[in-house]
Amino acid sequence: MRQCGFRWFQATVWTIERAERPLRVGEAQVAAQAMGRPFFNFAADDGAADIEAAMRECSQAAQVIDAALTRFEEARFDLAFQEKKLPEEVTNRHHNVGGWLSTSVEDLVQQHREHRREDGSPLGRLAAADGEWLQEYNATIAKEYADGEHSAAQ
Repeated sequence: MRQCGFRWFQATVWTIERAERPLRVGEAQVAAQAMGRPFFNFAADDGAADIEAAMRECSQAAQVIDAALTRFEEARFDLAFQEKKLPEEVTNRHHNVGGWLSTSVEDLVQQHREHRREDGSPLGRLAAADGEWLQEYNATIAKEYADGEHSAAQ
């Protein structure tokens, strides 16, 4: 808290914990951020806080994936454009432009999942195509997105 500009000491924490001193909103916001907890759910028990943190991690990872997919599609578009400028006598290296124009995002996801299953990691074993966990997950997603939109959005 001191690094964030608050004149806190160990005694400050003790007086707040014993309810002898109020915790101000600004202090609570900074404390929540320092502990990696959402401010709106600052007082949640550890289980709820862990779920919130995992949900944030999923959201952040999804944003990274979205940006990577956009970058991949833009790169493929640029590759297709550059390929059109090549003369007919292309080298073997450029034949079929490395297969990238025929590689879809879905192909990459499939390759990733196959690699994860083969690497023997716990996540890879959970993600196995015939894994019970994955079947349950897919059933949940199918139910939640029955009409192509999340049921909570309706």
